[in-house]
Amino acid sequence: MTMAETQAAHRQNLETKVVDAGINSQAKGQILAFILAFTAIVGGTTLALFDKPTAGLITILTTLATYTGVFVYGKKKQSKELSEKREE
Repeated sequence: MTMAETQAAHRQNLETKVVDAGINSQAKGQILAFILAFTAIVGGTTLALFDKPTAGLITILTTLATYTGVFVYGKKKQSKELSEKREE
């Protein structure tokens, strides 16, 4: 019985570490995405201010479209995984 309790505690400890690592990874990803998006928007605005309005607008719109696409794709994938878990 003690061996089963030890194994269960070990497994719970590993699961906690995996969840914490996932949360940490997601937080880092969000910070990096913000920095990249902010840099692209500032760069696009700078281009627009220095007589390159078309390039600036394209830079800003491409950045926004990319992040919107990633968000929509992620939500669809998350929804699909949730529905698959419900079916099990």
